[in-house]
Amino acid sequence: MKADKPTLWIVSEFFYPEQTATSYFLTDIACALTDDFEVKVICAGIDTSKYENTEIENLQIIRAKPILNLNKNQPFQRVISFFLTSIRLVSKFVVLSSRGDYLLCTTNPATMLLFVGIFSKIRKQPLYVLVHDVFPENLVPAKLLKKSSVVYAFLKKIFDKTYSKASVLFVLGRDMKLIIESKIGRFDSKPQVIVIENWADTDTVYPMIVDKK
Repeated sequence: MKADKPTLWIVSEFFYPEQTATSYFLTDIACALTDDFEVKVICAGIDTSKYENTEIENLQIIRAKPILNLNKNQPFQRVISFFLTSIRLVSKFVVLSSRGDYLLCTTNPATMLLFVGIFSKIRKQPLYVLVHDVFPENLVPAKLLKKSSVVYAFLKKIFDKTYSKASVLFVLGRDMKLIIESKIGRFDSKPQVIVIENWADTDTVYPMIVDKK
């Protein structure tokens, strides 16, 4: 039986119950969208024994198991991990999704955007991107690359083109919006860039009076 609601796939390395900013906000977004969509989430596999609950009502969470156990603290292994994680997440999406489904992905890991950009274009699926990291610009303040390097120029050219192929880019603030607009400005096809700032649950996050005595 065909679902009454359209299907929305959310593809991200991090998701509930992991305690990262991406996981926190994306989980809230996914839960809110269940009113209008059949939401299915593809995320990286985790050690579920560390958590009491790993499922959420009305969400189908598909966890892609890691191919190799790599040390992300080592630069070379971290790069390989990015690619392998991207491949297994996007492979799940390609196999399980159908034409007409909606796709929302994050920029974690950054290389995933390259793969979803290719497949969404082939399938003519609208691509919505929640931009938490602007790649490769974020590598400069991290002192991993210099703006003057050939590698930086090469990566920027590829990723600028990839960003321009999205249908909508959701960014966190005005400064990021300006950066994204500068990345896609020279292309004929330009996605809509929408600012949605991060938020906090004021019922659980609130100022506290500290007794300094």
